[in-house]
Amino acid sequence: MAASRILRALPAAPLSLAPAYRLVIATPAARRTYSAAANTTATITDTPTATPTTTSAASPLPQAPPAATPSTAAATQVDARAGRRGELNYFVARTPSNKLPIYEDTQRGPRTLLRKIEGNSAALRLELVRLLQLDDEKVLVNPRTNHIRIKGHVKAQLAPILQEMGF
Repeated sequence: MAASRILRALPAAPLSLAPAYRLVIATPAARRTYSAAANTTATITDTPTATPTTTSAASPLPQAPPAATPSTAAATQVDARAGRRGELNYFVARTPSNKLPIYEDTQRGPRTLLRKIEGNSAALRLELVRLLQLDDEKVLVNPRTNHIRIKGHVKAQLAPILQEMGF
């Protein structure tokens, strides 16, 4: 009777199990073998405890897709963009749908809004004035929200410029 009172007094802990795709099957360290080939670094190979004779079609663990290798031209283009982006004092983050945060508004006259600016938005404003060849009064920075407001619909001209800058 005393044992049942103790069990009733303790709160039941919820039982949570990890999903099958999160489980990792580890090979004990004693079963690992180390081999070194000539003029290469040492590689670690795992020897399974039981070698299966047939491979099942449905593996309990998901297989990672093979890594895609970019072409050399694309790789150098990405490196150039990353290098240029590193020189800048500002960054324009993309939206969750991987688009540039450029919005056109028509209330109280046409204007274009550039959002999600991180860093020095005043430096980006000066760069946009130079590249879009606009007057200084037409490009304004809201320091509180870090948005740039441009008078007129210039989304068609602004998007390629930001993409060329690497954003």
